[in-house]
Amino acid sequence: MHSHAWGLDRALAAYVLGEAQEGDLPSVALADSGGVVPLQGIDPSLATILGQWDSLLSALRDWQDFAEALHPLADWVDRLLRVVDERLMADPSDVDEARAFDALRASISDMLSEAQSVGCEPMLGLDAVTELFEERVQAATAAQRFLRGGMTVCGMVPQRAVPFRVIAVLGLDEGAFPRAVVASHLDLMADHPRLGDRDVRSDDRWLFLQTLMSARDRLHLSYLGQGVRDGKPRNPAEPLADLLDVLDREAGLAPTEGHGPWWVAHPLQPFDARYYDAADPRLFSYRPPLALPTASPPTTPFYRAEQSSLAVTKDARTVLRMDALLSYFRRPAETLLGERLSLHALQSDALPRLEPMQDRLSGLDSVARALFLHWARDPAADLPAHVPPELRLAGRLPLGRAGEAAWQRERFAIEVLRDIARTHPLFADGLPEPRFTSLDFDAAPWHLQGSIGPLYRCADTDWLLILVMPKVKQTGAVLSIERSARSAHFGQRIPVFLQWLLRQLQEPLQPVRVCLLQAEQDDGWTARLDAFNQAWVSAWQRQDAARIASLRQELLSRLHDLLQRYVDAQHGRRWYFPRTSWQAVTKPESKWLTHWQGQGGELHSDGGYAALWSRDIELADDPTAMQALIDLAEDLMQCLWIDPDAVHDAEPELSR
Repeated sequence: MHSHAWGLDRALAAYVLGEAQEGDLPSVALADSGGVVPLQGIDPSLATILGQWDSLLSALRDWQDFAEALHPLADWVDRLLRVVDERLMADPSDVDEARAFDALRASISDMLSEAQSVGCEPMLGLDAVTELFEERVQAATAAQRFLRGGMTVCGMVPQRAVPFRVIAVLGLDEGAFPRAVVASHLDLMADHPRLGDRDVRSDDRWLFLQTLMSARDRLHLSYLGQGVRDGKPRNPAEPLADLLDVLDREAGLAPTEGHGPWWVAHPLQPFDARYYDAADPRLFSYRPPLALPTASPPTTPFYRAEQSSLAVTKDARTVLRMDALLSYFRRPAETLLGERLSLHALQSDALPRLEPMQDRLSGLDSVARALFLHWARDPAADLPAHVPPELRLAGRLPLGRAGEAAWQRERFAIEVLRDIARTHPLFADGLPEPRFTSLDFDAAPWHLQGSIGPLYRCADTDWLLILVMPKVKQTGAVLSIERSARSAHFGQRIPVFLQWLLRQLQEPLQPVRVCLLQAEQDDGWTARLDAFNQAWVSAWQRQDAARIASLRQELLSRLHDLLQRYVDAQHGRRWYFPRTSWQAVTKPESKWLTHWQGQGGELHSDGGYAALWSRDIELADDPTAMQALIDLAEDLMQCLWIDPDAVHDAEPELSR
């Protein structure tokens, strides 16, 4: 509730103050919470929702204060009835819903009637009232009519061993069935047990046997066989496990041979490929549109420098959006699942589901990057020694000493990058303001639309920036940078490379360079791009038609092959995961698979999109999928890495 109240304070502050630029967000001092930073994206149309939110939080706060003390039963009943009337509403047109609402109010009122009938009105706390209320609700549910025609949905209770043609039992999970006995403050039998007392676990096993004997044509028993988060096997309930053992033993199956045909392992996701490949007739789906593209066999390298990529007709053009193209190469699984299945629930750039509690931020967090870009505009400015208010009041860092420790790590990483940036011409007089240029480019058979940027203009040169925040390690009280821990991967290089290609094709006389800012040692990639751009601009200045045609063909060939890779991904699964693919091609002799499935690996990060996209394939156990990933990574590297022989003119270096 405190988190909701804090979020409401931020939303109300934004509603009162209006929109502001992210770098100019004011902090608002509040009497009861110290202060907050206004939440962006709040407009006047949300006034009604904010009012309802505030009303709900006020009611919850009042209930919390009331529930902390002991009260007479009459006061509890009065407060519960008031909450039901003020916060719940039944649909008058729905007879069943109206009847359930009346039963709820009657259950609450009956608690007081029972106490008054014996002339007692005890002082009770929340735990005791909760138990009384749950007993009344469960009794009302059990008293409802059993057979209503058609399909009957009910619980497993005694004396319902009525024969049915088909019986399905759900939730036979280990630990959930048989039911565990929960100690009650009002249960005297638990405190003074006697021979012949009712045993809930034995009753449940008897109910399970009755259910088996009641099925006439078909019996369906279901349990959760895999962990939803980790996919690890889960055991069935004890009675179901005993039944499976009996069936296997009677069928003559050894324990190592698995279960018989009566046991079906269903995938966790409704759009799993096994529901659509018809390999097992017991697995099918009523919703074919949910099917993901099937895995495709390894393809031949998509980039060959000696082949012309433009041998296509210039008929109809397919429009490609630049934002979708760049998003795919940054986060392929998230982009494809979002576009094709509208699956945005896992968004990696959404607000975190849980409050930050650790003394460090995720490597995917943008706090340090945003702060670096902010302070890079003023090289002489000092970083704050303690957590800045815009971070502390915006909830980006944990509270107290954990937040201070996280800030010191981020501050150290920013200082390291600032030291590196001081020697770079782009940051000599402070980082220029970013700008964007519109794009409307024809690359047969496609047409690209969107924008290029952010671009930073410095000394008549346009710069594209790749920023890789270093990984900080702490030994005691000493902070240091882990060398060879982070370098720009495909997800950072390819989007910038695409914009670098298009910027040159769009404005050939405008020099454009790439600034790769990272603690890792320079690998020479940007130097190759600079050499090509120098030759390109020089050829246009000298109006060398043959040289221009040759270099233009080089640019278009690489652009076409990257666009083709994006288009191919729309029609089938491709083994491209930016960080893992980069490690596979740059450090093949190392344990690069740890970047995929190790702690913090790509499989378990980015909101889980990569895990969902790869679903039934384990790279470490599937040589075909692993080789497909390596082949694609090598092709991408070949496309990014411009051959120095392609720039062979002995021409003077251009002034930048």
